[in-house]
Amino acid sequence: MKNILNKIEFHYSYLLIALSFILTGYFKVLLILTSIILFHEFGHTSIMLLFKNKIEKIIIYPFGGIIKTNTLENEKLTKSFLISIFGFIFQILYYLLIIFLYKNNMIKESTFDIYKMYNINMFIFNILPIIPLDGSKILNIFLNKFFCYKKSCYLSVYISLITLIIILLNLNRFNYMREIGTNRLLTCTADIVHTCALEGDLVITNSILEGSHDDALNIKSFYTKISSFRQNVI
Repeated sequence: MKNILNKIEFHYSYLLIALSFILTGYFKVLLILTSIILFHEFGHTSIMLLFKNKIEKIIIYPFGGIIKTNTLENEKLTKSFLISIFGFIFQILYYLLIIFLYKNNMIKESTFDIYKMYNINMFIFNILPIIPLDGSKILNIFLNKFFCYKKSCYLSVYISLITLIIILLNLNRFNYMREIGTNRLLTCTADIVHTCALEGDLVITNSILEGSHDDALNIKSFYTKISSFRQNVI
C-alpha cells in the first residue's frame, strides 16, 4: 500500500483548482471531491495489482485520474472489463459507507448532500462513452467482441465525438436544480453551463438552471485580435 501511495502525483491543473477552492472557502468540497477521485482510482489499482500489473504512476486531475502501467493495450477482454468497472464498484462502496455514516449521525446532512451531489455527477460523467473516460473503455471492450481491435478503436472515437456533440450542442430537459427538501443554497460552485470556442448553435430547451454560484449560462465563441485599423476599416 505504501508503494502505491508513493506513486500518486497531483497534476498542476489539480493544484490550481485546489488552490482556488481553498481561497474561496470550499476546502470541504475539495476534500470530498478528492476522496471520490482517489477511491475510484484505488478501485482500478486494486484489480490491477490482483492481475499483477506493474503500476508506474497514478496522476490525479481535477475531476479524475489516469493510471500509467506497463500493460499492453490489447489485453483479454474480461481482464480489461474488470479493470474498467472496478473504479465504479469502489465508488459505489464508498457511497454506501457515507450513507452508513450519515444514517448513524456521524456526518452532517450538509456534508452528506455535498458528497451525494459530487458522487452522482462524477459517476454519470465518468460512465459516458467519451475518450478517455471509463465509459469509452467499457464501450471499446464491448466493440472488441464484434470487431477487430483497430476498427473498435475507430468506432470508439466516432461515438465519443458524437456524444460530445449531442451533449454540448443540444441540451433538452437539462435540469440543474436544488433537491426537494434540502437546505442547500447552491447547486454548483461555478457556472452551470460554460462553453469556449463554440461554433454553430447551442440549443437549450425545456431546462431548469438554478442556484449557481456564478452564471447559469456562460456562452463564449471566438475572440478575434484586431491586427490593424485604418479610417473605418478594421
